[in-house]
Amino acid sequence: MNEFKLALDAHQQLQFDEAERLYNQVLAKNPAHFDTLHNLAILATQRGHWDFARVRFVEAANANSQELSLWMNWLEVLIVSEKWSAIPRLFGDMKLRQVRDEVRTKAEAYYQDRITGILISESAKLSTREFMSKLDSRPPLAEMCFQLGFSFHQEGRFADAEKRYRNSLEIFPSDSIAIMNLAETLRQLGRMEEAIHYCRQAISLDTENYFAFINLGDYLILAGKNEEAEDCYRQALRLGKACNIDPVYLAIAESGLNTALNRMVPYWHIGMMNDLPRNEAYFNALRAAITPDSRVLEIGTGSGLLAMMAAQCGAKSVHTCEVVPRIAATAKQIIENNGFGKRIRVIANQSSALEIGREMPERANVLVSEIFSSEFVGEGVFESIDDAKKRLLTPEAKIIPMGGSIMIALFAGEEIRQSFRVGQMMGFELSHFNSTFPSKTSNFRNDLKTEFLTSEIDAFQFDFRQPGVVTPESKKIEVIVTKSGICEGIIQWIRLQMDEVSVFENHPHTPSTSSSWQHTIFRLPSPTFLEAGQKVTIHGSHNRQIVWFSLQ
Repeated sequence: MNEFKLALDAHQQLQFDEAERLYNQVLAKNPAHFDTLHNLAILATQRGHWDFARVRFVEAANANSQELSLWMNWLEVLIVSEKWSAIPRLFGDMKLRQVRDEVRTKAEAYYQDRITGILISESAKLSTREFMSKLDSRPPLAEMCFQLGFSFHQEGRFADAEKRYRNSLEIFPSDSIAIMNLAETLRQLGRMEEAIHYCRQAISLDTENYFAFINLGDYLILAGKNEEAEDCYRQALRLGKACNIDPVYLAIAESGLNTALNRMVPYWHIGMMNDLPRNEAYFNALRAAITPDSRVLEIGTGSGLLAMMAAQCGAKSVHTCEVVPRIAATAKQIIENNGFGKRIRVIANQSSALEIGREMPERANVLVSEIFSSEFVGEGVFESIDDAKKRLLTPEAKIIPMGGSIMIALFAGEEIRQSFRVGQMMGFELSHFNSTFPSKTSNFRNDLKTEFLTSEIDAFQFDFRQPGVVTPESKKIEVIVTKSGICEGIIQWIRLQMDEVSVFENHPHTPSTSSSWQHTIFRLPSPTFLEAGQKVTIHGSHNRQIVWFSLQ
């Protein structure tokens, strides 16, 4: 046909509009002309019209399904346009059309060579032999997509990696390794809930995958789901030990488990439980307050120690609540082990969720709590006590402690200075490194010699018996320096008024081997000499959650 020759010449000269017009003239006379339909499909791909190209390929296949070049070109279009999930359907279509085996074999060979070339050029991570050796575990296209995803992930191209892993899973949805890798890619992209979802899916497909449990534990930690993370790490350890896995990998699970436990049960609980003066102060206050008619509510169960003290002192009933389920379950077991299981009810919830008539049969007439931070205010103590007074306590209820103070003093001392400030060392001046440290820090050593340059200052006072709520407060405190010296800053501690007569405080001049509270240091930018008799002004503030002090 003259029109077809003219169309082919225009096509070869890249005159696409003219070629398409002439090809359509051919089809007007012969709608099933194979070469014209095939060339129109190729022309459409050259112009980027992928959907139109597919229509023409289908029409060409209807005209002549045995032509190898048709299937090779169609494959090329799907590969170049990244229509990965369509390729298996293409080979299925060839089978349905009863395309000759030799045609399908040559097309499949071309396909494998082509995607191997893409793999090598895009990732340069595997040799052809290494790639081909992996084709038995996944369908070839899924393997290519998987390896590209892995390569992009290694290069930090996480969006590209996600795309390739999803391509792989479109073809081979039950590939638990690809699902795990997709989950890790999503974690890198900051999409934590999706990462958790896919990691759970991988475990559902392979319930003995040690590393899937490790990864899921890590994602749950990042999402703040520490209890679930603990379960994952413990399951990983069970699997690892059962399979005699390398101790190096067991250590990963052990480390994750430790992280989860530390998030749920901070290590300062040990110091609190071993703080004998603190425990004696609480016990004495409970013994003085409790009668046979006492109904005790404890906020913050911890180990269950204070609840057991209350029961031992003869309380009629003891209800104790703990917001961390892991701690609540442990405390319940401790209470049962000590024979108080029938007298103490442990509630795994925060106090604001308790209701009279549900968790508690009636209002309590004794409240005990130990939810004070080292700065007194940081663990929601005011909110918890305010709420309990309104809903959970009788009007005349005794509160232990009944109040307290945030105490401060200006201080000096070479020993304590070395815990938060650096100067000269080995003849070198290192003080500039102090600029990298925060001006507010916790001092975890309470056995260091500390000198006060002022008297003890009762900066903020709180009385939990008073009606109303504690409001934020700021003040200027004028103080007189009582001893000349080089001032390092302001040291802060807490004083608890247990009842009308007894007081407990973690005073800096009372060393202890174990304590539940640290001293807070508000460091001056540089040590400053103060002279006895000098008047200075301290600025102090608290907002019910944060305490701050600075020296004018």
